[in-house]
Amino acid sequence: MTNKILAVTRPNRPKMPDASQTTGKLEAPSEDSKTSTASTASASGDEKKKLVSRPQKPTKRSKPQPLVELAEVITPQGEAFKVGERILVRAPWGDQAVAEITNFYQISPDQVVAAFIPQDSKEDWIWEGGYIRIDLLRATASADSSGLS
Repeated sequence: MTNKILAVTRPNRPKMPDASQTTGKLEAPSEDSKTSTASTASASGDEKKKLVSRPQKPTKRSKPQPLVELAEVITPQGEAFKVGERILVRAPWGDQAVAEITNFYQISPDQVVAAFIPQDSKEDWIWEGGYIRIDLLRATASADSSGLS
């Protein structure tokens, strides 16, 4: 069985008025209306210019300043930490793990982070280290004495 097109219908166009009939009825626009249409045309032209943007050269960014390294920090709780101390951190597998502080970096005037490398890891996990804010630091000795492990 084949499908055949039986008929194609086109939509009817609206009839255009004859030019001879409408020329007598049209009046010439007054000067006021001419200036108003000209001002709206120029305004829409300005808007089109604003919408169309040309590609611009990328602005040169300044080089980031190097981070300030610190040898010792004091947490908001009053605890002092030095490079080389051991801390408790949350491991990627969800348990607490012991890590050693390798450095402190001042990333903004009011924020310091500690870089650490883990001392404990599981067989199936590759964990090279991380960063922790100093307000979250916990020493291993204080954690063991309080019963957290």
